[in-house]
Amino acid sequence: MSSILITAFEPFGGDELNPSEEILREFPEYLYDRKVVKATLPVIYNHSFDRLLPLIEKHEPDVILLLGYAKGRSHVTVERIGINICDSPQPDALGNVLSNRPIVKGGADGLFSTLP
Repeated sequence: MSSILITAFEPFGGDELNPSEEILREFPEYLYDRKVVKATLPVIYNHSFDRLLPLIEKHEPDVILLLGYAKGRSHVTVERIGINICDSPQPDALGNVLSNRPIVKGGADGLFSTLP
């Protein structure tokens, strides 16, 4: 069966909830005749993929939608370019702070979304 994988992130940075996780809960079980697979990812630098990749391999989704939370933004925005850099003063769930480090060493500087 065709599927759509939608992910969100767990709360972090002292917040009790993560709005991306709240939005994830609102998606129905089926969307456009495709099963919706929902997952909440940990906020641990370089480890979220450890949870994400097995989901992609298992469900082979037609569409992947990764929700996130940009604290301080007043409205929902679509990230059109994913930049290959970890640079945040905010610690992850394990207390790690990364500054100006590539997510994928030797990878492209950025990747563009295929959303219209």
